[in-house]
Amino acid sequence: MEEFKKTIVVPWDFSEKAEFALAHAFLLKQGQVGITLVHIVEKTNQIAEMQTKLGEVVDRIEKEKGFKPKVEVRKGNIFKDLGRVAEELNAILVVMGVHDVKLKRGLKVVLKSPVPFILVKETPKHGIYDEIVVPMNEDKKNRVLLNWVIILSKYYNCNVDILKPFISSSVKNEKMRGQMFFIRKNLDSNGIVYGIKTTKRDTDFYEESFKFLDEIGADMMLLMSHSFKKFVRKVGNNNTPILVLNPMKAKMGGFN
Repeated sequence: MEEFKKTIVVPWDFSEKAEFALAHAFLLKQGQVGITLVHIVEKTNQIAEMQTKLGEVVDRIEKEKGFKPKVEVRKGNIFKDLGRVAEELNAILVVMGVHDVKLKRGLKVVLKSPVPFILVKETPKHGIYDEIVVPMNEDKKNRVLLNWVIILSKYYNCNVDILKPFISSSVKNEKMRGQMFFIRKNLDSNGIVYGIKTTKRDTDFYEESFKFLDEIGADMMLLMSHSFKKFVRKVGNNNTPILVLNPMKAKMGGFN
């Protein structure tokens, strides 16, 4: 089996949602990056049996895709240990299928992880990531997201939509102008195609963000974890994949 320095982790629970996550992982996979199916068990004596079951899964995947993912089975707790395991495997991303419509279980896992997560509910909408939406307020911590905007744009040549709230406060407006200047400077210097849209006055920014995702058929939304907590309250039936970063733990990487 070919050895890769980096990998994309797919938590594997033998469900349809895990298959959806795998489809995204194959779409995301670039260059010298592998895919690793990870399963966390409660007891040590379950490891061997699970390795056998996962071995059957990767054999089937190899026949279908011509590529054989690696397998990693660990004892632990998925909420506490998945992010740590992903970091030990030198993962650049964890792509996880979520069963919870409101994404609250996904949030519990993400908040413990130094590795970025992409939470998915269905298979990719298109064969490429074409439209990426980045909700952005005046908080400077959100600038970390630009690293992944640049990475995704480099590999997928996607359009980037920066969505910002209508702000009536003069103080916050001044901060937002500085934020937009920083964003434009970075995106322009990297040759990225982007647009900036402001939501309407007296509307809920989080609700409007999900409406915008539906309007343009977005392929992914990027959020910081502290914003994600607020967005999940308004997610409703939206199925757009969400890439989530922890501001203090975010591990920057790429596909090289």
